[in-house]
Amino acid sequence: MAHANMERWEIFLPCHFLPFDHNPGFYGWQSILERTRDALADKDADKRIKLVVFWGTGGIGKSQIALEYASQQGSEGVPIIIWISSEKETEVASSFNKVAQKMKLPGVLPSNTPDRNRDLVLEYLQRTEETKLQPIWPTAGHSNIIVTCRSKFQVGLLVNKLIEVPTFTAQEGGDFILKRLGQRVTTGEDIKYSQRLSERLGGLALALEIAGKQIKHRKKSVEQFLPFYNRNRQILNKEPTRGSKNPYCDRDLDSVWEQLDPRSF
Repeated sequence: MAHANMERWEIFLPCHFLPFDHNPGFYGWQSILERTRDALADKDADKRIKLVVFWGTGGIGKSQIALEYASQQGSEGVPIIIWISSEKETEVASSFNKVAQKMKLPGVLPSNTPDRNRDLVLEYLQRTEETKLQPIWPTAGHSNIIVTCRSKFQVGLLVNKLIEVPTFTAQEGGDFILKRLGQRVTTGEDIKYSQRLSERLGGLALALEIAGKQIKHRKKSVEQFLPFYNRNRQILNKEPTRGSKNPYCDRDLDSVWEQLDPRSF
């Protein structure tokens, strides 16, 4: 990779490239955020690259935790925060193209290939391409990296902290649903049935999010919704066709449901 004179580059900062806005309704996982902060904290003269991995089944909330951490870092003044979607090669290329354009890096031209724009971003961040995942992060310099994946075996790198994201407990999941419903008054029956619904959905954050929207859309109580869900599970695993879409997630259970424990069906 050719190295330009970085000192002459005028970069447009801050550059916060995230897929979604900050989610004011973020719930739970405070212990994971604290463990992440501790693992990525600057300590003494340690300026090496630090890597934290969130792993767990699809739809469990890994991306939401990473997004919350990134949003907090942005509010604390971190100048460059880059989110690279990497489930598909086309997503990687698209992410780097957008980052290069947002930063207005020298050399970004309409005729550039995606690989060229990726190289420009990596060059600015003083990165090389010698990694076991994909050539999308540095092996030198001072950076903090969070990776989300479904299996801890997908990460073949030196990791500062490997964090398994658990499903919500019945109590946590029930509380999550009730907060999404925004009820001013919560009865003991509401709590009981929301916890049963959480157990029914395996404590999966995305499933609980969609269930909350379906309950509000259909104007049912949680008690009424539970047997209704059992009869109409396939339809209710999708976002309601009416109303606003989730501004903090672009997935539904069709893309992740096969990853669930069959016992939660």
